[in-house]
Amino acid sequence: MRFEFTGTHDYTHGPKICKYIQEHLTTRQVSGVIVDLLGYEYEFGNDLFGLFLAGCDREGRGWLPVCILAEGGTRASLESLLREGNLGSLADMTGFSSSRAEALEWLRVKGTNESA
Repeated sequence: MRFEFTGTHDYTHGPKICKYIQEHLTTRQVSGVIVDLLGYEYEFGNDLFGLFLAGCDREGRGWLPVCILAEGGTRASLESLLREGNLGSLADMTGFSSSRAEALEWLRVKGTNESA
């Protein structure tokens, strides 16, 4: 499932974005999540940390892979937040890409690797 967000980051966005994703995931069966931030400007703020938890499967089946589409400063800031968050194996379920096709391929490979 793909979620797209555009605009300039504000510290009130993080909880709203994460809640929106979680609400939509609880009503659908999905095998992975793409968070498209190509049109979103983010520099810093730990309120977007919840994006890394977007793949939390509330049905208790484990974690869904999440690929974040981002470039430039947005991507660098999110990669830093993930690295500094010290999430261990959860970080393995989070990827970054610059294109939708690349994100879909990452999710395909991640799904294959997880079932092997």
